[in-house]
Amino acid sequence: MLFLGAAIVLLIEPTAENEVRKIMGGSREPEFEPLIQKIADRYGFDPNVLRAIIRTESNYKADAVSLDGQDIGLAGVRIGTARLFRKEWKALDSDTIKTYLMDPETNLDLSGRVIGELTDHGLGSSPALFHAYNIGETKYRAGVRSPFVDRYVVAYNDYTEATA
Repeated sequence: MLFLGAAIVLLIEPTAENEVRKIMGGSREPEFEPLIQKIADRYGFDPNVLRAIIRTESNYKADAVSLDGQDIGLAGVRIGTARLFRKEWKALDSDTIKTYLMDPETNLDLSGRVIGELTDHGLGSSPALFHAYNIGETKYRAGVRSPFVDRYVVAYNDYTEATA
């Protein structure tokens, strides 16, 4: 560690992949890896996209809930999005949907459906996909941008570099 005036600069040496993963997802990450791969294969997208979303939304905490109470679980699936992608949930109250979204498989399957659709719409693993995931595709196509997209991109790049 170097001290430069009032700033502190950390000099970090390259780390082994397991050390990078520890920084990225902690000890919870490996337990979800088979499910992440299964969902990415099912919906045909790069699993690093889902890893980046999970890290950004919840840091691998299945019971995560956003401050507004609308983004639930590992991948921060919104209650409204869940109703949109699961027609049978349309009439359910928000608390019931929240309970369902706390289940990692249900949460990641819904997230995977969204990512798969965005990928099919040409957004791929680009920053555009992360914008659309965070704020919705309609808003993204109308010119709205997510203030959090850099977090997703950094996480995606970290995973891509670690798995290269």
